[in-house]
Amino acid sequence: MCQPDAGGWPRAAVFAIALRDPVPFADGTTFTWQLASPSARVNGPTVSLQCLDGTLVEVGPQSTVVSLTVSQLHRRAPDETHSLVDDAMLVLTSSAAGVAHSDPDRPTTETLRTVVAATTLVESEWDFLSRKRADAGYPDVVGRCLDLLYRQVRAVRLVEQSAIPELTYERIVPVIPYLWREARSGRAIGEPGLLVLDHANIHEGRPTQFSPEAMDQYTQQLERLNVGDTLALYRERRLEARLALSRDGQPAEAAVQAAIAAEVLLDGVLGMILFEDKILGREQSNEPAVAAFSTNLSRRIRGCFHPRLGGRWTFSTGGPIAAWNEATAGLRNRVVHRGYRPTRDEAEASVRALNELEGFVCNRLADRSLTYPRSALAVLGRRGLESRGHWHRSRFSTESIGPVMDFLSSYRAWRDLIDEEVEALGRSR
Repeated sequence: MCQPDAGGWPRAAVFAIALRDPVPFADGTTFTWQLASPSARVNGPTVSLQCLDGTLVEVGPQSTVVSLTVSQLHRRAPDETHSLVDDAMLVLTSSAAGVAHSDPDRPTTETLRTVVAATTLVESEWDFLSRKRADAGYPDVVGRCLDLLYRQVRAVRLVEQSAIPELTYERIVPVIPYLWREARSGRAIGEPGLLVLDHANIHEGRPTQFSPEAMDQYTQQLERLNVGDTLALYRERRLEARLALSRDGQPAEAAVQAAIAAEVLLDGVLGMILFEDKILGREQSNEPAVAAFSTNLSRRIRGCFHPRLGGRWTFSTGGPIAAWNEATAGLRNRVVHRGYRPTRDEAEASVRALNELEGFVCNRLADRSLTYPRSALAVLGRRGLESRGHWHRSRFSTESIGPVMDFLSSYRAWRDLIDEEVEALGRSR
């Protein structure tokens, strides 16, 4: 049996991972796994690793160990639900009495905090420092610990049918304390250190209050939401896709939201230009719109967009449409129909394809802004048209095309009628 020298390599690393949501394991519960590790001691000897529960595990060549020990800490903190209700009542009674509210002390209740100590064997300092994301092939030292912890929480959620969120990289507290230990003896080596994760989900304190400019933007967005504006609905879904990745670490949700965003954008832009054709007398009836929206999205893309907006709307060659079809729509289908769990890279590619699709659609709309000035202004705004060299004050003035919000409101009413006709046609078939 080969034993590492005191303070030498390989050695054990212990990472203390505090969870935002407690899991229902008993205090001291330990789970230990041996994992394949192709780069570990290819021709080296077996090493003994002491877990936190005192168990010695023999680690052979090209393998490693991860041991998770659960600690349940009892803490006292304000009950969130009660505190929120109390705060609401405080504001209500203060307002009724015509006095300013204060911030009183809150009663506390006992809560449970779960900390998981992950012990694993580290071959060398380079092995520790060569950190990669946990979903990148063979995870690094921290990544392999987190990967097994994710699976534990997934299983807990299924047993408990729990409302706790799925544990992801972005939901891990971004600073992880760690300690080195001699592999066999378990004696500490040096002082604890701090490991900083590379994600942006850091809980901040009070939000920054809106500036006057931000309040103006808020008013515009609220107006658009009130009329069911396509662009506002699209941006909501695009935002959800980005948050699912950056805040929640949910690649599957990001893929689904990106796909929804793309369909909202395509559906809305086609609807608006068909409506503009109708109000300008280019179409005498609603039949072209009903026919278009009675087909699936693929057929609409192949047959409806190019005659009106020009450009290459093809699935078979490179370009934004082909990229969207493969990276966004295709990935969404695998997630929805097979329960596929995409990697972060796949979800990021899906969002990138969505951004490319948006740019392509906006460029085509700007290029045809003489034909569809209302739709172009509603989607691109003055800034978007200026950046593409298509802004003309006289063309887009209220005197020429009317207020944008009036156009959006009228479109919404017309589109509701089209949807009713499409549904009626479907029932009659």
